[in-house]
Amino acid sequence: MTTLPRHPWLLRLSDPARETVSSLGTPADFAVGDVLVTAGHPDGHVYLIETGGVERLEERGPRWMGPGELVGEAALLDGTPAHTVV
Repeated sequence: MTTLPRHPWLLRLSDPARETVSSLGTPADFAVGDVLVTAGHPDGHVYLIETGGVERLEERGPRWMGPGELVGEAALLDGTPAHTVV
């Protein structure tokens, strides 16, 4: 996981906290068309895009997200179900 320690969100953490968060991640590959997050469903995962990208379906229209962006962090932090489909 080479991107994770340099992600801007993690740079706000102390070095020990950043190392702890970095060690919790598990690399995963997804195929075109896979759904990572479904609106209204609790997920409990945060995804950091290292390569490629995803389409986030929002009310105002689709949004492309690419390397270095986080998916699912808001729902995980506030404990609510996901707000969009990714």
